[in-house]
Amino acid sequence: MRIFIAIFTLIPLLFMGVGIGGVWHQHRKITSFLPVRATVISAEVQSHTSSKGSTSCSPEVRYSYEVSGRTFSGDKALPLGISGDRGWVEEIVKRCRPGKTREAYFNPADPADSFLIKHYSFFPYFFVLFPLIFLAVAAGVGFGMRSRTIPPPAAQSDGWFEVKPAFSVAARGQLWLTVAGVWLGVCGLVCGHYFVVATSPYEMFAIIGSLVYGVIGCVPLGMAIYFILLGRRVTDARVFVNTPRFLLGGNVTVLVQQPVLADLEVKEMKVSLVCRETYKTQSGGKSSIGTRDCFREDAVVMQNQRARPRETLSATHELQIPPGHLPTTWPGEKGYPRYDWLIEVKADIPHSPDYQGKFPIIVVSPAIPSSGATA
Repeated sequence: MRIFIAIFTLIPLLFMGVGIGGVWHQHRKITSFLPVRATVISAEVQSHTSSKGSTSCSPEVRYSYEVSGRTFSGDKALPLGISGDRGWVEEIVKRCRPGKTREAYFNPADPADSFLIKHYSFFPYFFVLFPLIFLAVAAGVGFGMRSRTIPPPAAQSDGWFEVKPAFSVAARGQLWLTVAGVWLGVCGLVCGHYFVVATSPYEMFAIIGSLVYGVIGCVPLGMAIYFILLGRRVTDARVFVNTPRFLLGGNVTVLVQQPVLADLEVKEMKVSLVCRETYKTQSGGKSSIGTRDCFREDAVVMQNQRARPRETLSATHELQIPPGHLPTTWPGEKGYPRYDWLIEVKADIPHSPDYQGKFPIIVVSPAIPSSGATA
């Protein structure tokens, strides 16, 4: 997983660096090159076919110009040599009719370096935006790895043992808020720069791309708001069990305590015992990893309970771990399928985000001792 996270972090950052370099290179040319009168010699649409059969087009333009008494020829229609669809390239070629005299732009430090049309392409900006998807995946996987270490239930003075949650409400809210901040911040800077420096009409690709990325950024922002609002209503549930060991075929008494921060009603609270299977499938020479619940026992432990601030709602329930299932997969074991057990608490709170907490446990065969481990 660490290798996966490293790949999904370093490679996207490398692509973003290339995109930022392209944005700077394009902007430098457009703002620092000097104008000069040029005569168009030829202009046509050049088609390119990739090894996979896809076709793209680029403007093939030649022109001549004179700087300090010396004549130069150029073949760059745009600041960046990019390809596009035929309709877009044909529009550029129409603006460069052979024999027409128009303004070109040359590098004062190297007069042979020039281009014909001032145009901000959104392509290098997109090169900065696209890797955000992979960085978000890396952040999610990295956050998920925090739940792989499962501590043993902590003994309490009253004889109960507390099971720690995989993630707290505050941690989940912070994760989504960070993802939303980075996503919308980068999108705002990148798209904002394009629409400030470029002139109308803007590329349709830029308009659609900016809208799509903005809408996608609202998803983690909405999730952050969800957990922030939930954190103002309740805190994380506390789960206690009557035994420090979870054995296949054994019974476990669960005590759930839900601290309340505001006036509210819990319409229904469920406590569930879940076994989650992670499996690998092969199809057409490709493998994929999937997850499903291979065992789930749900129990309603509370209904229509009202609470005031600083009160704690409590409920107990006895769970039976089925003897016919496999125990938790230990970290040293390789291959698939892999099995993870957890106690799940769900509270349906009207007019509020619902609470859902996952409390990982290690289930072992009766003959195997149980201890804290990285699952």
